[in-house]
Amino acid sequence: MHAVLSVQAFCKAFGIPYVHTPFRLMEHASSLAEVRRWEDSFNLGNGYRRAEDEGLAIVPAADFARTRLRWGERCVVAIEHCHGFTDRYPHALTLVRDEFRRAFNFEPESPARNDAFSIAVHVRRGDVTAQDFPGRYTTTELIFKRVDRLLKLCKSDRPVAVTLYSEGPASQFEPLRQLGCEIACDGDPIDTLRQMARADIIVTAKSSFSYVAGLLTHGLVIYEPFWHPKQPSWVSLDDWQAVETAIKARLPFA
Repeated sequence: MHAVLSVQAFCKAFGIPYVHTPFRLMEHASSLAEVRRWEDSFNLGNGYRRAEDEGLAIVPAADFARTRLRWGERCVVAIEHCHGFTDRYPHALTLVRDEFRRAFNFEPESPARNDAFSIAVHVRRGDVTAQDFPGRYTTTELIFKRVDRLLKLCKSDRPVAVTLYSEGPASQFEPLRQLGCEIACDGDPIDTLRQMARADIIVTAKSSFSYVAGLLTHGLVIYEPFWHPKQPSWVSLDDWQAVETAIKARLPFA
């Protein structure tokens, strides 16, 4: 989804027609039926023609770039992602954010006044360990320190509820459970994205999963830096003064 959104943003920025190819492969999806469920749920082709219906040659981007004779022809240029563009110009994703929300039919819930102020924390585990994909790994100890600090900042008229979303045994997060976090591991990923996006605050991981949740949400996104830069409205975990200011602006008081 992150890859497709980057292509849609590139096309929107330069006035290039986008035509959609349904998902055929998705990391972490175990079956074709699951891939189709992601396609149907997020509906990223909503309002767009399909590439296969254009009646044009579909040319891989690399072949198009090195074949000058193609440049004067009408064709569909197939590209896996435009992360290079959206990483350099992250604000470009805001060009497609609203239609992304509409396509998913996502609207935030309107909680009753006495409902808890909710914080969703995403933690990469499963295939991500300190040994495997260490660039995506954040220690439980560091997450504990961050959540503890957030809880101290979130003093309001409503109780604060923190839910940690991850993979694997819940016991690996026992220190956070003792801190008062609800631990939600191995849940349905689409439902998890929806729940995260409806939180008052999302704390992202080094992951496209929570990055996409951040694009969906109307809440505050506290971003853990990695190679996909933050959106302009997000605040970085590297800047706790900005985090504190942003939280105070959103806390519900009587």
